[in-house]
Amino acid sequence: MNFCVIYFASEEEFISFWKVTPNATPTPSYERWLASFNPQVRQAEMQGLTVVKVKADIDDFLAFCCERNIAPDGSARRSYAVHKAGFDS
Repeated sequence: MNFCVIYFASEEEFISFWKVTPNATPTPSYERWLASFNPQVRQAEMQGLTVVKVKADIDDFLAFCCERNIAPDGSARRSYAVHKAGFDS
């Protein structure tokens, strides 16, 4: 089984994704996000999941949402990660 996640290589990428998400919860700091991201990845791997990290690309993500006529929300981020990992075909 695969577990796809969007990985933000920089604080700027992280903030840009958060800004385009309607109705988002308050933005956690990049440091806080990164501190929770790494343990979640390790936990998934320990459970036997194959973790696929998809590098964030805000322009590509917004094009993905536009092509599918979907809001750029948390659900769209998950769908984008699955798509970029190649598991949606």
